[in-house]
Amino acid sequence: MKKFAIITILLAGLSSVTAQEFEATSVYSVSVNGSLNGQEQDQNNATLASGVEKSIMLTTFPVEAVESIQNIAISELQNPRLDGVTKVLKIETSYVEYCSYVVSQYLLVTTNGDFISLPSLGNTFCNDTKSEVRYVFPNQKFGKANQIVRAEVGYTKTTSASSSVTQQIYIWNDDDFGTMGAISDNY
Repeated sequence: MKKFAIITILLAGLSSVTAQEFEATSVYSVSVNGSLNGQEQDQNNATLASGVEKSIMLTTFPVEAVESIQNIAISELQNPRLDGVTKVLKIETSYVEYCSYVVSQYLLVTTNGDFISLPSLGNTFCNDTKSEVRYVFPNQKFGKANQIVRAEVGYTKTTSASSSVTQQIYIWNDDDFGTMGAISDNY
């Protein structure tokens, strides 16, 4: 009986340290809105909102080539193991031309309900794509304690991550990385 209790505790401990991935969510919605800027040129922004019956605007971010958007997907990562952060939202806007181009926006949801945005990431996917750039959080495979790692993750033929090359590390100390509107210079 004592051995059974020890094995149960070990298995419970192992399951709590396994790597987590982003999971699709329907709690949030995105709408694309067009407007004219100061030079009378079209500009498009997407608005992320929460709530089904009473929609609350959370943030906006720039959108390019609205006619080429194939999909906008929202997913979340619960408990990323960053102090003061309850979850991370990832908004992926997929554009299709010759290849698929995906712009990923990441929002950290803090314990007091604020949103902190990370710089956007862009990836091009064609037939020979074997890696992608993404943020890796402490509770994910290749994650590091109290760090947000911007990494190029490679894939094997079975699409499971095989390696990670660190490109940039953000030491998490609850700083604000900017607003979603300020990242349009990145693409």
